[in-house]
Amino acid sequence: MRTPAQRVGRGSLRRTIIWVSATVAAVAVIVSGALIVLTTLQHHVVTLIAAAVESVYLAQAARVDLLLHAREPATSSRREAVAEELRRKVHAAGAHATSTEEARVQAQAESATARYLANGAHEQPQGDVSSRWQKAWEALNELVRVNRGQSARARHDAQVLDSVGDVVGFVAAGLVLAMAAALVFRLRRSTFQPLLALASAMDRFAGGDWNARATESGPAELREMCARFNEMAEQLAAQRRAQIAFLGSVAHDLRNPLSALKLSVMLLAKKMKEPGLEPVRPVIERIDRQLARMERLLGDFLDRSQIEAGEVELRLDVHDLREIVREVVDLFAATSPEHDLVVDVPDAAVTMRCDHLRLEQVMTNLVSNAIKYSPQATSVAVSLRMPASGGEAVISVRDHGVGLTERDRQRVFEPFMRSKNPARAEVAGTGLGLFVVRRLVEAHGGRVEVESTPGEGSTFRVHLPLAARHNEPPTSNVDWQSLPAAERTGQL
Repeated sequence: MRTPAQRVGRGSLRRTIIWVSATVAAVAVIVSGALIVLTTLQHHVVTLIAAAVESVYLAQAARVDLLLHAREPATSSRREAVAEELRRKVHAAGAHATSTEEARVQAQAESATARYLANGAHEQPQGDVSSRWQKAWEALNELVRVNRGQSARARHDAQVLDSVGDVVGFVAAGLVLAMAAALVFRLRRSTFQPLLALASAMDRFAGGDWNARATESGPAELREMCARFNEMAEQLAAQRRAQIAFLGSVAHDLRNPLSALKLSVMLLAKKMKEPGLEPVRPVIERIDRQLARMERLLGDFLDRSQIEAGEVELRLDVHDLREIVREVVDLFAATSPEHDLVVDVPDAAVTMRCDHLRLEQVMTNLVSNAIKYSPQATSVAVSLRMPASGGEAVISVRDHGVGLTERDRQRVFEPFMRSKNPARAEVAGTGLGLFVVRRLVEAHGGRVEVESTPGEGSTFRVHLPLAARHNEPPTSNVDWQSLPAAERTGQL
């Protein structure tokens, strides 16, 4: 049965995209249609206003001509020209008629003007002529009134359409924003969060949390991706467990014949003191060195298999970290006279509850690496410091060797990681030493970091909490596999 988190976004991402695209297209079509209708209506209104303005202009000009005609003397030659202009303007107003009422009024004005001009063209407006002039004047005034009314109605319609356009624009913008917000909310909940969870699971898995798995939630496509990642992670974890078990078994089985060989070499070394066997002594010493190297490699393999299986036993007791640092430095000072080992520790004791053997192993690996990757006649500085807060101890190992590139620094603590730098590749090793260092330091609640510049050397710093371990029992068999994933990430 799926959990609520797994039921979120059970639809297909493709279906969601299609639905959103169809909705946006529908809104776009509706808004476009509304805008086309509004534009058409606005064009019609503008045409009405333009026609009304032109008609009012012609009617007003005709009234002026009617007044001029009445004032011109009957014998004036200009009176006939004014009459002809009056006829033309009244007739031209008919071309701009946009309604039945306007056409009727224009026809009445044209008829009244024609009757006046036909009967009073050569007379002054007196008596019956004055009556016809008055009717023509009133007809032209009525034409002006009708056109002004139509113009006012057209302006009102234009304002209404403008308001409707504003409403349509605001509604469309609101719909688009609401749809965008709903889409973002839905995608964030159903797609982005599961996608980020999948990316986080991948990062944890790549960082060493082999139990990291992705929750199969979100759209169908994303759930399929999570399921495939989980299958791949389970297969890789199973392969890794099999490899660890195989390496541990092989390393354990090789220890018995290796111990027999070391014992035989020890017996031979004692006989090398007898006269006549001096030429064989260098050969026995080389064999002894190679056996020591093989023993260390097997030890690394066994440590890794135990660490990965969560079977590292920490025997905790109160120890002075200064003594551990001095013991390791004294060991390498005797075996590596070609390097200058400098030790710097505080005068006061730096005590913490820890596993003496495991921290000594950490220091041995760090100092050994510093010596291996440093040219002869260079110094290796080992220091122990306590920050002003006093909450932790910091052990530093600095060399002046070949250094690490940025890519090597990011992966230096991964198992079997070997640098591609030719200067470092010449040094023999399995690439497990620093992996073991990090896991053992983290088993004590600390952390290890590195600073390095190619060609100038490296500095490894081990941060160990002092107070955290004082309340733990003297002996601790840590079952790291039982810890929550968040706490187990990067742990043993």
